[in-house]
Amino acid sequence: MRLRVIKRDETGARKCVLELRGKKAELPTKVPTSSEVNSIRKLKIKEPIPQTIVLAGKLLNFQRVARLAKDDYFKAQLASISRFFRNFPGAVRMFYAPILDEFSLNEDAVKRLLDLQYLSGVEVFTLAPTLNTSPKEFFKLLKVALKQIDRIAGEAVFMPVVKVMREEEDTREVFQQVKKLVEEGQVSCVGVDVRGKFAYSLLYSVRDLHEEHPELWVHALQVPPKPLFGRRYLDASYGLILPYFSVDSYCRWLRPPPPFPPIKEKLNYFDPSDWTVLHLGKVAERSDKMPCNCPVCSESPVEKFLEGTSFTVLDRTKAHAVYAEEKELAVSKEYIGRGKYAEIIKEKEGTARILSVLEGTSGKL
Repeated sequence: MRLRVIKRDETGARKCVLELRGKKAELPTKVPTSSEVNSIRKLKIKEPIPQTIVLAGKLLNFQRVARLAKDDYFKAQLASISRFFRNFPGAVRMFYAPILDEFSLNEDAVKRLLDLQYLSGVEVFTLAPTLNTSPKEFFKLLKVALKQIDRIAGEAVFMPVVKVMREEEDTREVFQQVKKLVEEGQVSCVGVDVRGKFAYSLLYSVRDLHEEHPELWVHALQVPPKPLFGRRYLDASYGLILPYFSVDSYCRWLRPPPPFPPIKEKLNYFDPSDWTVLHLGKVAERSDKMPCNCPVCSESPVEKFLEGTSFTVLDRTKAHAVYAEEKELAVSKEYIGRGKYAEIIKEKEGTARILSVLEGTSGKL
């Protein structure tokens, strides 16, 4: 794997090219997940999906991890992931499995997860701690993973994932352990699982690490549509501010299906005009037409966007975000290339709101 930095802006944002096994991806970028791709397919959208990097995601719990030891279940999961990847022969393939239960990760579970990734044909292996895995135990498991990947996949790329833990001290320790692997030259990329939170302390530390190791590829996982500060969500795009923290790529969070049909008017919608994220009800109050010309919206009447079941509308918001956010990240790349990224994030209402909240934070772990 090679990361070629074209331009680093004074804010820390970077314009790069990722090269891996003959494949190239321009960064920063949003990585479509299997959930988002499924939404696009259900809507029968013909526009090609942005696909320089794709991520197959699986929500797992303790029972499902244990069942991977059984051939029939393992083969079923393998077939599902492999089927997804076959649709993207030219893309860099990743897999990530947030584990919902709070059990302690163990060596057997790690090996099963790595075998699943290897046999499905991933090019970037990932491993994250569970909330009940101590930082010291996770460091041991990282060593196990490095040996396992070297044995089964040779020069494959391994992305250890720093997860936001319950206690900031544990997050700090996990980060330091992964940082050590970077400094020793054992890994060339790092994942950051923000766990649906706006982990600005961790993100500032990642930016410092990037400055010390410019060849490092940083990918953010479990990114919600908008950032949570304390108990309040900002009506702003989480993903569009991430280049400010030297994050090169990110993907939307993977969540269990809602127990009840969501309310259409309360679904989140990314507005590309000002990089805000609003409830669809607010979008309808602003205008009769959708504020976007992507293949999903096509500046159609809001009423048409809201047609169908609430789950169909949810699919539309997810599919829209894939196309619209990638288009706006192309704008970010232009500004970063000119050394003017600070201008665009201050100009756009959504990112300007986030910057306003960040003022005065010390930030670093």
